[in-house]
Amino acid sequence: MVNLQDMLDCREERYRNQKKLIAKFGNPLISFTMNIAGPVKTNGLIRRAFKLGLRRIDGAMLREKIGIEEKIIKYNETGPEALYSVKCEALFLKKITAEIEDYQEIGRLFDIDVIDTDEKKINREKERSCLICGNNAKECSSRRIHDASTLFKKTEEILKRMLDEEDSNLISSLAVRSLLYEVCISPKPGLVDRFGNGSHSDMNIFTFLTSASSLYSYFKVAVKIGMNYEKNSFEELRKNGKIAECDMFLHTCGINTHKGAIFSMGIMCAAIGMCIKDNEFKTESVLKNCAEISKGISKKDFNKKRTSSMSAGERLFFEHDINSVRFEAENGFPSIREAYYLFEKLYDETKDIDLSGVNALLKIMSVADDSNVFSRAGIDEMKSLKERCKMISGQRIVDDKTFEGLDREFKEKNISPGGSADLLSLCILLYFFRKNYYV
Repeated sequence: MVNLQDMLDCREERYRNQKKLIAKFGNPLISFTMNIAGPVKTNGLIRRAFKLGLRRIDGAMLREKIGIEEKIIKYNETGPEALYSVKCEALFLKKITAEIEDYQEIGRLFDIDVIDTDEKKINREKERSCLICGNNAKECSSRRIHDASTLFKKTEEILKRMLDEEDSNLISSLAVRSLLYEVCISPKPGLVDRFGNGSHSDMNIFTFLTSASSLYSYFKVAVKIGMNYEKNSFEELRKNGKIAECDMFLHTCGINTHKGAIFSMGIMCAAIGMCIKDNEFKTESVLKNCAEISKGISKKDFNKKRTSSMSAGERLFFEHDINSVRFEAENGFPSIREAYYLFEKLYDETKDIDLSGVNALLKIMSVADDSNVFSRAGIDEMKSLKERCKMISGQRIVDDKTFEGLDREFKEKNISPGGSADLLSLCILLYFFRKNYYV
């Protein structure tokens, strides 16, 4: 909780920073804070809303091709705040920011001021309405018609309802984008990519694009399951995953493109939903939540009799006592940890998605027990392939020629490391999550 003096001190500091930015660049400023009634000015919900506001402002600046000279973001007990120095005429800037405040209900909680180069604030053309009664907000505030507790309760209701929808939309779109990036990364040995069909005769890149685009609604459900996590949430996730499998097979005319990804990415979407709810945005928090969601599934799934309809992963367990994707999920996907940080480092440095993706894939292939490789080539080939990939990935950043050679070999042996490709898509989703939520 904060008091009046805290707020006055914060306002004075913000005013000093505004003067410095105007003096430094000679541009108008955007000053963004949250409009929250009462003594509690920051919590998980408020920070989530603030980050949404940042995305709205950044998107508007890109849409209008407005250059940002400098951006300062602070998370204080008095509430989060941001200052933008932008190359734009102040009145036009006010028009854009007022639209952000007015277009959605949550925008009523955004306080986006535009300060001109003479240090004066640009006024809105139309007064804002009250959260509670819809009348003029300034009049309600000056006459104290609604008490702070009523305003804060209404604020929380708006934040929870709208942020759950906004965040689930964003994460599900990032999950689909991750699948699309994964299939397009090239060259990938034995896998469908931009250059060809790999070791597959029944599918191509368009099959994967069709499949991935059918999974948006499932990923959105998975995120919401995580946001409302309970001990039996995995069963709810699995039930919706089976529906997603039916949708996928319907769109691909019976071709299995993403069955493994439906399992693993569904779990990760739910894990991210848990993180958003708890305001925990670290990579390790996501992986920890993956383990929590899928705890005990191997024991439950493998405590049954062998049947002729078992998956390759189930055969791998029963015939060779090797766990694959269930083990990965229960242990927080250990096979992607090193690969993720390699992908993050390479992509941040080079912005080369192919270079970053194929090297992360090789790192995954060096440690993961890939049931797709086992299904096509057997246990000995799977183990041999892991050792070779470990030797190659441990030497250097691998170039296209190495992967082109592996691709020729995999095609000859009819090998396709599809399980590793699914894990690569998780690395990509983790990266997108970090970029959108680590502010």
